Formats: sequence, structure tokens, C-alpha cells
Amino acid sequence: MPEERYDPTSKEHVDKYEGGTAKGDEDDVWANVVSHVTGYPVPKRSTVFEKLRSDHGGMLFRMDIKNRSLQDVLEKSGFEMQSGQDYDIWFFDQNGSSAQLKQARIVFEGTVHGDDGVEFADTSGESAGEIAVSAGNDFTDYNDQKLSTIGLAQYMNGPRNALIALYNGNTEGMSFNGLSVPTASAVDLSSFDRTAESFDRAAKFFKDHAVVIKGWEDALGKEDASWKGEAADVFRSLIKKVRENYEGYVDTFTGSGGQEGATGTVYARALAEGKQELRDAAQELLEAWFTWAKSAYFDPHRVLRYVLDELGRWSEANNITKTKIYTTTYPGYMGHRAPRSTARAPRPGSARPIRRTATCPTWSPGRRSAKRPYASGARARTPTSANRRHGSSPR
Repeated sequence: MPEERYDPTSKEHVDKYEGGTAKGDEDDVWANVVSHVTGYPVPKRSTVFEKLRSDHGGMLFRMDIKNRSLQDVLEKSGFEMQSGQDYDIWFFDQNGSSAQLKQARIVFEGTVHGDDGVEFADTSGESAGEIAVSAGNDFTDYNDQKLSTIGLAQYMNGPRNALIALYNGNTEGMSFNGLSVPTASAVDLSSFDRTAESFDRAAKFFKDHAVVIKGWEDALGKEDASWKGEAADVFRSLIKKVRENYEGYVDTFTGSGGQEGATGTVYARALAEGKQELRDAAQELLEAWFTWAKSAYFDPHRVLRYVLDELGRWSEANNITKTKIYTTTYPGYMGHRAPRSTARAPRPGSARPIRRTATCPTWSPGRRSAKRPYASGARARTPTSANRRHGSSPR
């Protein structure tokens, strides 16, 4: 069994999340954090595949199953075993007393097909910023069903662009594949600086005017003051109270918090630290996205391939190779005996084989559909260079 038909790491990848169940939207920590710090409305995880579910298959793929002959069965299951088809799985299907050989032909919906076959998401690059992310498209598939990869692209790649915008200082106007950051939710790091400067200006005002008010207070308290009497004393008391309040404000604003040599107000320093921490958080989230993009689980079509690899292996180990094929004869025209192929496969729960007649009409694959989409991205994808992901012919 040539191993290249199946990815050698598929079992490891499938087993890692075997039995795992996706949590609800409220538990999607990644989406919630990105939306909170950037304002980008990351699509709900439950909606990502709504427009990538084929009526003739399932999420990410369409499929048909045809009856086939017994000839050339083994080593036919696997990834890209036939030109124009993404995945084939062969198996025997019990129908009463007979075993019918069948072929499941699976096409990955929403992928690009180049000269070398299916092209999964290209995440080449040494950092998140160097990866040329792809946008999605609406498309009509072979069965005239309207599908779309836009929601998937918005979920996979939109957060990366939003985080880059945040790291660069402002998410206002950020948009990816038609999904934009609302103006009211945008994050502008320069607003931290403007707010800090307003606190510094307020502190300077109180500090400067406390000196002026102190001068008025002292002038009214002199022996030769031009204004004396009870009213002057009341006014002087009011001025003193204002001056003490101003000095208190100055102490509150400019307290160093134990940091010798600290400058600016405590609020300005706190805002400066908050700005830097938010920028650092954007960098850490970009690194997390980059790790995800480089993993085996970024492109869901690749994950689908791993699952099908395991299904194909299981079919060969537990279905195809467990079915025994032999020939018998029966009386024919003028006493001749004609051959007939039969299949013997183990009955579930029993080690003894049962006898099934294999009635297998031949069948030729149909024409490859030209209605596959081409995925476009931050760079436009046009079907001009079929050997490149961004230029492959649409399927």
C-alpha cells in the first residue's frame, strides 16, 4: 500500500482531537479576545461553515457514490488518486445476500486546484505579517449550489489583519473580506497619548495657579493690605482653601508612586503603560495566530484530508482486504458453464465469511466540473497561472 496515498501523520492529527466537541460561541476565547482588543467582529464559530456545507456531501466537500467493478480495487483509495478528483474511497456494501463494490468520489468545496492538485492554504513566511492571507469568494459548485468561503476566511484571516492594525496603532477603518471594524469599536493607541497629555495639562494648570493664588493669599494677609476687615478675612480664607485644593490636586496628579525620577502625572504614566501592554498583547496574539497558521489544523480542508485518510485506511484494513473474491460457474447456453464473480466478506460480529454475489457494472467518472471557486486574498487571484495558489483555475 503506497503510503503517499495517505498522509503519514493523519492518524496522529486525528487522534489528537478524537472525541473532541467544539464548544459554543461564548467559549470561543480566541474570537472573544480579538474582538475585545481590536474591535474586529470575528464571526461566530457556529456560522463559519454555514455556506460551505454541500447538499450533496457535508461541510467542506461534496460527494457521490457509484457502483464499480471488481477490477483494480486495491490501491485505488486515497488523496488525488484520479485526475480531477480530490479523494476516492472504495468499499464493499452489503445488500442482502450480495456485496456491491462502490466508489465514493469526494471533491473539496472551496479549494484551488493547480497543476499539482489541491492547494491548501499557503502560510509560507517567517512571521504573521509575511504570510499573504487569502480572502474568500461566493461560488456555484458542480450541482449549481451557491456556496461561499467568505465566512471561513473572515474567521481564519481577519483577526490577523485586525491585530496587525492594532499593533501599528489604530484599527479604525480596518476591513477584511467585507467585514469591518465599526467606528465606535475601533481602538486608537494614540488616544492613550492624548488622554495622558490632558492629565498633564490639568496638573500643570493646578500647579501654576496654586502659585498665583498663594500670592493673592499672602497679599491679603499683609499689614499694609489695601483690603482689611471681616469681609477680607472671609475672602482670604476662601482663597486659602482653593490654594490647598490645587496643591492637593498637584500632589495627586504628580505622585511618583515610588519611582524616583518619574515624570508626568501618575495617570499619564499609567496610560503609557496600558498602551504598551495592549501593543504587547497584539504582538503575542499575532504570534499565537502564526503558530496556528503553521500547524496542521489551520486549513480545515487539510484536516478533512486527514480524516478521510483514516477512513480510507480503515476501509482497506477492515472492508476491502477482508472481502474474498473468487469465481464459480453456472450452467449456461447449450450446456456451457459461464463464470460468475462472488465476494465473501466477514459478517459483523462473526469470523465466518458469508457469500455475496458481486454485481458490479462498470462506470466511468464524469467530466470534472469547472465551477470550483478560486480563492482570492489580500492579493487578487485570477486564473492566469494554474501552478500558483493565487492563480489556479477555479473549481
